[in-house]
Amino acid sequence: MHRILLILPLLVTTTAAAPPADSRWEKSIQQFEQKMKDGESKPGSVLFIGSSSIRLWDLPKWFPGHTAINHGFGGSEVSDSLQFFDRIVKPLKPSIILMYAGDNDIAKGKTAEIVHQDFRSFAKRVKSDLASETKLAFIAIKPSLKRWSLSDEMARANALVAKDCATDDQLEYADIWTPMLGKDGKPMPDLFVKDGLHLSDKGYAMWTDIVAKLLPPPNAAIDTDLSGRPLLFRTDFEDRNIDRFELTDATAWELSEQDGNHFISLTKKRSKYEPPVRSPYNRALIKDLKVDSFVLDVKLQSTIPDYNHRDLCLFFGYQDNSHLYYVHLGKRTDAHANQIFIVNDAPRTKISTKTTAGIPWNDDWHHARIVRNAESGSIEVFYDDMQVPVMTATDKAFGAGRIGVGSFDDTGNFDEIKVFGAKSDR
Repeated sequence: MHRILLILPLLVTTTAAAPPADSRWEKSIQQFEQKMKDGESKPGSVLFIGSSSIRLWDLPKWFPGHTAINHGFGGSEVSDSLQFFDRIVKPLKPSIILMYAGDNDIAKGKTAEIVHQDFRSFAKRVKSDLASETKLAFIAIKPSLKRWSLSDEMARANALVAKDCATDDQLEYADIWTPMLGKDGKPMPDLFVKDGLHLSDKGYAMWTDIVAKLLPPPNAAIDTDLSGRPLLFRTDFEDRNIDRFELTDATAWELSEQDGNHFISLTKKRSKYEPPVRSPYNRALIKDLKVDSFVLDVKLQSTIPDYNHRDLCLFFGYQDNSHLYYVHLGKRTDAHANQIFIVNDAPRTKISTKTTAGIPWNDDWHHARIVRNAESGSIEVFYDDMQVPVMTATDKAFGAGRIGVGSFDDTGNFDEIKVFGAKSDR
């Protein structure tokens, strides 16, 4: 009995000493919530979250055209972003989250393993509470002049997180550590302001170049069309994999590489595939993805020797092999070239209401985009200049459908394929 009485006070004391929830950031969190309430921070945007390196990042300056939200609160750790997940992350339903944290964690005595575990807990919330297409990018803990004595532990934390990201398609690792080191293996001083901890404009310029590669394309002229649409599909083929595409002729496609960059190549001018009705022969369709209203963004390169009908094609609203829409990007315009077409169990029929004299193909890489509003039937096609569409059409024959790339009967390369929209189960 005496032993029990001795233990009970200890239990009471231990329970009473439990720290209250951290409220240091309440003012900042309330400011973020007010911006969401006022509509200044919109769902579907790019969310930057973390400590002062995020808070001090002038996102409108460095990411013009992107709808980017800054939820950085100075001095915060990974666990703080996790604590306020339900208030400043979940309501936004971001298309991608870019996190910079871990710097303060290690400076306050946390180990690399704790930082890693906190990141895993945050990633678990992203996976359970947000759309399956939502990406989470961890910006590596930076090597700073002020905290260089902690660099070994920081590097260990980075390595643990990077390993997770390498095996999970939903996670990305933005390595800013390596490029911030000079020839002497130490942080380059001109990347920092006087305190040796926070970034100078040159430092942010370096970070921006690295991070921008992970972001959706700039909103540019189609801000109202892209706003609020999550990123559904993205591939730059750096995983050296084309299995996410269904190929009408597998012998006509291959993974290619040039100067370290990987992409999918259409290598046969005329494939073995014979469509049921007159329409493009060469098709690579994204598997397990149907959308109605969407934005398709793609880089593409014609590899056929120059001639008048040089072309590449983009497919959408794809119901089956004889019911689909496609955009023919042809060098010379006529009734069967450089138009938007519908294939409705009959040979392709032009539905374009506007086009140009032709696509100025050369051997360089180019940028193409399709914006479709299924409710109104509006279809806009952009090529290089994202301000003015080169083709327009209006049609509602097909709703949700598949998306793909290819050609009528030419060769070409495709890279950085991205689709924004809402998945359809129909």
